Amino acid sequence: MIFSSPAFIFGFLPLTFLSWFISGRSKIALLIASLVFYWWGVASAGQPGHFWILIGAIGWNYAAGLWIAAASGTRRKAALFIGVFANLAVLAWFKYSGFIASNLSLADFNPIPVLGISFFVFQGIAYLADIYGGTISATNSLFRFALFKAFFPQLIAGPIVRYQQVAGDFIEDRASVPAFAHGVERFILGLAKKVIIADNLAILVESIWQASNPTAEFAWLGAAAFGLQIYFDFSGYSDMAIGLALMFGVRFPENFNYPYVAVSVQDFWRRWHISLSTWFRDYLYIPLGGSRKGPARTAFNLVCVFALCGLWHGASWSFVIWGLWHGTFLAIERTAFGNLIDRAPQALRHAYVIIVVFIGWTIFRSGDIDKARHMLAAMFGANGWYLGYIPPGIKFDLFEAGVIVLGILFSMPLRKVAERYQAALATEVALAATFMISLACVAAQTHIAFIYFRF
Repeated sequence: MIFSSPAFIFGFLPLTFLSWFISGRSKIALLIASLVFYWWGVASAGQPGHFWILIGAIGWNYAAGLWIAAASGTRRKAALFIGVFANLAVLAWFKYSGFIASNLSLADFNPIPVLGISFFVFQGIAYLADIYGGTISATNSLFRFALFKAFFPQLIAGPIVRYQQVAGDFIEDRASVPAFAHGVERFILGLAKKVIIADNLAILVESIWQASNPTAEFAWLGAAAFGLQIYFDFSGYSDMAIGLALMFGVRFPENFNYPYVAVSVQDFWRRWHISLSTWFRDYLYIPLGGSRKGPARTAFNLVCVFALCGLWHGASWSFVIWGLWHGTFLAIERTAFGNLIDRAPQALRHAYVIIVVFIGWTIFRSGDIDKARHMLAAMFGANGWYLGYIPPGIKFDLFEAGVIVLGILFSMPLRKVAERYQAALATEVALAATFMISLACVAAQTHIAFIYFRF
């Protein structure tokens, strides 16, 4: 069940609000609704048994947290190791065992991935590591921990919320009319990003990737369109998740901050999927030594971390190469090249980031190395440049052009500027119109799952 589906908007969400309100804004109602939400998702995928993996993750991480808190010395380290290892073992089996087996030429088997497993496993690891590091205390409330792990707005595709960020919201009732109103606004904006921009761009992107020999300008158009698609798809999901949580009085951290206005690859990763990039920084990059052990070790740490970041996105070498691509540029920016970039005009710095990121998205979207090689070759002229010619099979007309222009405009912080000048009534009218258009899009098309659902 995805947030942009009629079943969620007109079924699950109203019923959840009704049960929550009738029960006196009970946290028990939220936990029950969250478990129903996850069961519905895995059952719809034909894997109702996967529901128990979430239950197991809740029980294991709760117990491991108490174990770490009670232990000391080497036993404390052992408890952390066992707790983290168990989380990674579950992730490895359900997400990577088929990939490992195929690369070792072992028997062909492919366990079906568990919905949302990458997110709730990383969330569990962060919880255990924070207890070990003294950032938080282990909770004695299994109920509160279960709600933290299973809370439906962030369960499937993040943000990767840390316990200390929301613990107070699960203890106290912080729901309010202003928070609810702001949550509705964020949900509507996220829904519009998804169904008006991302889903319409998906059609153009798919047609370009399916074309046998796209010309250079359409290969670049495909890279740009996918860059916009994945941004509006995932930031739209994050907006919806943040908005839903706010409606219930829970405040999630921001996950995107206009990444396409970045002026370096490092700046891009400060703005893109912030909860994931900070997770890798805090729980992998810094423990590896961060930037404290010299330039060579810093470069190694960056490349290593982003190779694993790529692998986190999927069991494919194309994802690993995408991660290595970003890690390499992050390492290069720590050299004299970074100083050169810092002194360059802002427009040139921005163009550099866009080119690097969009080439990276081409590798990411291709899914396998051969397809990535084919698309990259097309981008650099292997199939020629034919301005004004639309290759057969590619769906591109004024509508797609308009969606791209809309995507470019709203990938910039124009809304922040507009908010300074618009009246409250105009805001409400614009939101209502946006919501109605979004609902029309929901009703008119086949619903496309969020891209990050498969990660």
